[in-house]
Amino acid sequence: MDSGPPDYRVLAERIANLARLIEVQQTAADHAARMQATEFDRRLEALNHIREEMLHRDNTYLSREVYDEQHALMAARVESLEMMNNRWGGGMGAIVAIVGLTSVLIGIALGIAKLLGL
Repeated sequence: MDSGPPDYRVLAERIANLARLIEVQQTAADHAARMQATEFDRRLEALNHIREEMLHRDNTYLSREVYDEQHALMAARVESLEMMNNRWGGGMGAIVAIVGLTSVLIGIALGIAKLLGL
């Protein structure tokens, strides 16, 4: 079996086919890389949006320490107001009774003065 001289046309055709195959593979790889980059951009944008929402939300909430401190101050003020209210509660009743009694006495005195012609 004599192989004879190489057929350069067949070799050239094989080389051209391999070159086309490499070009198609490179085009497909470029396309895949562009699609992957687009998907990465989309995901990154979504993550940035979530991050911005979380930062905004964090700025609207109180920390536990601040809440506890402010709550303690408010509880002390409420307790102080309740103590003042309890002190004034009995005192106010007495004041109302005195004013009522005074008005009754003035009414009686005016009635007596009227009867006496004064």
